Amino acid sequence: MKVSSLAARLYASIFILLAICGIGFYVVIRSLASVEATLEERSSDHIQSLTQNSQASRQVFDLVTRVQLLEQAILYSESVLIEESFNIGEPLQALKDLSDNGGFGERIDEFVHNFHRFLGSSITLNQVIKEINKLDNRMGREIEQLDFEYTDYQLGRQSDGELFDHVFEDPMNMIRETYLTIGKKIGSIRSRIAPETEKVLIIEVQKELDILLLHLENFHLSSDPKVALEFNRSKKQMIRTIKKYKMSLRKMKANLEQRWNVMDDLVESQNLLLNVVKINEESVKSSALGLKQQLEKNVAQSRAQVTIVTLGALLVGLAFIYIVVSKHINKPLNRLVRGLRKLEKSQFDLRLDLGRADEWRSIETAFNSMARKLKESYSQLDTEREKFNYLAHHDPLTGLSNRLLGTLRLKEVIQANKKTRKLFSLLYLDLDQFKNVNDSLGHDAGDNLLVNVANTLNEIVSDYGVVARMGGDEFMIILDKVSSVTATEAIAKSINQALRQPYFLNDKTIFVSSSIGICVYPDHGEDVDVLIRNADTAMYETKKRGRDGYQIYTDNLTEEAKERVSISTGLHNAIDKSELDVFYQPQYNLLTGKLVGAEALVRWRHPEKGLLLPAEFIDVAEETGIISELDDWVFGRVSADVESWLEQGLSLESLRISVNISGRKFFSAELIDRLDRFNEEKPEIVELLTLEVHEQDVMKNAIYARELIQDLRTKGYKVAIDDIGTGRSSLSFLQGLPLDYMKLDRTVVHNVSSGENDFAFVKAFLSLAHELNVEVIAEGIEEEQQANKLREAGCHVMQGFMYSHPLPSGGWLEILKSSRLL
Repeated sequence: MKVSSLAARLYASIFILLAICGIGFYVVIRSLASVEATLEERSSDHIQSLTQNSQASRQVFDLVTRVQLLEQAILYSESVLIEESFNIGEPLQALKDLSDNGGFGERIDEFVHNFHRFLGSSITLNQVIKEINKLDNRMGREIEQLDFEYTDYQLGRQSDGELFDHVFEDPMNMIRETYLTIGKKIGSIRSRIAPETEKVLIIEVQKELDILLLHLENFHLSSDPKVALEFNRSKKQMIRTIKKYKMSLRKMKANLEQRWNVMDDLVESQNLLLNVVKINEESVKSSALGLKQQLEKNVAQSRAQVTIVTLGALLVGLAFIYIVVSKHINKPLNRLVRGLRKLEKSQFDLRLDLGRADEWRSIETAFNSMARKLKESYSQLDTEREKFNYLAHHDPLTGLSNRLLGTLRLKEVIQANKKTRKLFSLLYLDLDQFKNVNDSLGHDAGDNLLVNVANTLNEIVSDYGVVARMGGDEFMIILDKVSSVTATEAIAKSINQALRQPYFLNDKTIFVSSSIGICVYPDHGEDVDVLIRNADTAMYETKKRGRDGYQIYTDNLTEEAKERVSISTGLHNAIDKSELDVFYQPQYNLLTGKLVGAEALVRWRHPEKGLLLPAEFIDVAEETGIISELDDWVFGRVSADVESWLEQGLSLESLRISVNISGRKFFSAELIDRLDRFNEEKPEIVELLTLEVHEQDVMKNAIYARELIQDLRTKGYKVAIDDIGTGRSSLSFLQGLPLDYMKLDRTVVHNVSSGENDFAFVKAFLSLAHELNVEVIAEGIEEEQQANKLREAGCHVMQGFMYSHPLPSGGWLEILKSSRLL
């Protein structure tokens, strides 16, 4: 280090005290050199540590994101899983090499170990799934072989003049239906919603396999020994396959449980790894503080040394040395200390200016360089930490708080109001018929709809609370700034009204609505789980009452929720145990008095409650999604009945049998495929069937519904719109639908004889229908006065209790075999 400039000032002024002052300033300069060396060395180590920690943090974040994406994708491809195990090795080793911290290396090893366990369990699960797929395909082939032998057997009996075995219930149909149900539930298991859901589905698949075994054991041929021997051989082979299937299913259950445990360990090791990075960051800050303290100590030592030396000099030398120290040492040192203190407070924008051209310039340059690099490093760390925290607590699609952050905020609000017990409200919102949007327009359109809904909710709620997306189409709203039930209801009404607006997705206009459940703290619960459960229960009550509204929680709703669960479980069993039945309500033309058709209506012969009407279980079926299976069962039963009537030689000419189709089924992709197959197999039955769709379901996606109805009519099916007068459709909209029939809802029919507005609507509606050559059917006729008013308006085809209640198949057959006159 050059010292000539500072020493020259002393030599020129203090010749007599040259030796003493020279020694003194030599000590001072050595101290300053020590400070500079320490500053450069420690700042270099500090910056290197920050750089390593920044790289480690970034690579940890990349690896965590990669593992999250891998888990969320639910890869079942063995080749992809194996490839990922090789690809992740290099970045993990690079991450481990960034730090010599033994604890950090242990966390990396633990993370690698759990990640490989995750890959291993996924590969094992993939192999089990392949094994199940092979058994499933094998079972399908064996069912085909069994069907072939059974059909050959029946044909042989027919050629011998004998009657078919199993006339009233085809065992092969039951076997096939059970096989298809197994396939659907196995597919549902692979969707991996939650561990408990997987366990329930596996139990249901095992139950279906037991039912299939029962069908096989009860399935026998009473033919000659040779035919029966071959048939029994095929049946035994299939029974062996089913037993292998059950063994594979047990392996799948064990592997699924193991995989969820492995995922928990992987997430735990991931969090521990991130904690190590955070600890390293705190260590860097501690190192910076230590550097500041050491520099202050060195500076203090330098001052003490200068003081000791100058005490031995003359008063002149002491005075001059004091001036020199004050101007050339203390002033720059004080600025340096102030700068270090600002660094301690993370004020990295400081730039030190000592105004010197000597040795202090090196210290000034080193300090400014360290401050700049510290600012860059801390800025990168803060950005990455904020990004990671945001992704961990926010929904990536809508930007709203996710379930984790939403429940945390609810817990904070409860804690804040725990002492004062101040009232606040919790809303649980679900979009009505959202699955229809995904099924008809695709998931991209569904995502766009969710973004629009999230923006609308934010606009309404931002001044009163927060919105969180709980998953799928469900949202939670915490109104912590609203302290009255009346204000809460006003906000709920605003939300319902705002979400009814038309949405334009994929060049199509759709309408949605929302069902909202409301609960109030502390009246309806004092912890997170209870409040969310009660709000969710109230939301389902809203759906039960027709959707598009809100409902405030009451204690009896919990009992009703338990009843819905009981109905849902019982409905699944009802389909499997053949507890369902179809009744037919006749339709008459009052001009001719002739029978023109009937509407098929499902009934549930409950083993404990007796005969249940659709109003007692249809809403639950729609909420739980079983409505689609119910539609399939009714369509299959009605088709079989019509086929039976034709085989009995009954004349069904000019008759139509109406079958109701739910909105969920109507917009599903599988509907067209099934109707296409049915049209190819039994076109003579298609001519007699009419598909009825509710007006409100059509309005959910009007443009797509119009295209779908046109496609169905092209395939030979007749289509009717049910419940006219209850939805939001206009006469101009109905005018654009390619329909065969339209049905007036019973609410309009009930008021037609007493309400002028209803009568005027009916007349306008019938006038439009006649121009479009669409036949109108009035349902719910109970009084002669209603029938007269409808005839006056021009409606002639009617059904209702006035003419006939819905009849079981036996009563309906008697009407078919009679004169068929009213």
